[in-house]
Amino acid sequence: MRVRLIASAAVLLALAACSSSKSSPATAADDGGTPAVDAGGAKMNSLEPPPAGKGVQYKMVTELEAGQEIERVQFFQVPPEGLYVNREEVRYTPGSHHVLIYKTPYTTIPTVDERGKSHNTTGPIDAPNGGTGDWKIIGVVAGAQSANAPPVVDGLPPNAAVKLEGGTVLLMNTHYINAATTKLTVDARVNMWTIPKEQMTVEAGILFFYDPIIRVGAHATGYAEMSCPVNADINVINLQTHMHARGLGGQAFVIPPGTAQAPQMVYESQNWEEVPVKAFQPSAQGMQIKAGSTLNYHCDYKNDEDRTIVQGPTTKDEMCMIIGVYYPRDAKTELCSTDGTYDGFSLGGTWYGKGGTSTCGQALACAQAATTEDATYACLLGACRSATPALDDVAKCFFTQGSVCKKQCAADASPAECQQTCLQKACGEKQAACQATACN
Repeated sequence: MRVRLIASAAVLLALAACSSSKSSPATAADDGGTPAVDAGGAKMNSLEPPPAGKGVQYKMVTELEAGQEIERVQFFQVPPEGLYVNREEVRYTPGSHHVLIYKTPYTTIPTVDERGKSHNTTGPIDAPNGGTGDWKIIGVVAGAQSANAPPVVDGLPPNAAVKLEGGTVLLMNTHYINAATTKLTVDARVNMWTIPKEQMTVEAGILFFYDPIIRVGAHATGYAEMSCPVNADINVINLQTHMHARGLGGQAFVIPPGTAQAPQMVYESQNWEEVPVKAFQPSAQGMQIKAGSTLNYHCDYKNDEDRTIVQGPTTKDEMCMIIGVYYPRDAKTELCSTDGTYDGFSLGGTWYGKGGTSTCGQALACAQAATTEDATYACLLGACRSATPALDDVAKCFFTQGSVCKKQCAADASPAECQQTCLQKACGEKQAACQATACN
């Protein structure tokens, strides 16, 4: 069963940068320097960095050829004393869908990507496989989705901050399109305003939900829905969605514990760009969500292309995400994770389609017989709503146990048969439960 849960699914954005262009070095912070200018001499970005001791600025300045569309990334490293980020400012040249900074698991700035290709990572580099397609990431720490939109980290109380340990490697990532007939200088900057370590009494986090099961047929509409448990009491300060060009917007709902209360719609957007950021009131307290609740969101799509679109890291693919800053931090809730780590990213959720009629057993048989990613997604999204949780349990088991069984059976005389037996042993109960789940 081929379930592609992109581990680098934090896929989002990409920053303008040519490998041959001049850019700021990959240092922990930037002094602002001279504002970039376009071919006509216009100032591109005048965001000054925070004063010393009040924060840092990360920036990337590069050039785009006329008509060029490109994703690029640049690495930075948090200063040794760490950062306690209470708010952000984001400014970038118009023409980008978004700018984000991701946290990575690297301890030093890498020079070899996940495909084994070497790079000069002292400055910006092209990202043909999507902003995070070639590099490991473990969460979002900063960003905005339009040049004038509020940043992700904004509105926290004065004693709360997103904590970044000293030495943490960050990945700045954006996607630019130069629709002009001349070369364009593009400039993206993120100011992270910090508080002293001793002032932070509450650690904040960033909700980063990613639906890994998306399929939109050629010249058709599509729907992707993900439901994630809230494992601790949290205060959500803001929310926003993220999708690509086939996106028609979406909604998010909070479903309180138990069944007595109706779902409450807490967010809505109507498009994929210039996405609204909803700030919850009262300021600094935000929207309180109780442990045991569920945060449920969906994205709607319309595909005018001659091909089927599935989820993935590039603009040729689609996404369905919801992002927002909150406190106090809870790792399982933050990543919709089964164990609070990025290995369990999205696996704590349930992924629904719309209008499916297959029982769990029928959808499972369909997926096991599928030979393409497209066909697998169609099977999973074709299950009726009441059968979907049991189906997803099997899919998650296959995904998590597949690599385990492959490793265990590597030296076996019949590795394929060994793996099948191993998977059956690990996931047999979930498969049996699936077969017994009907539609109602």
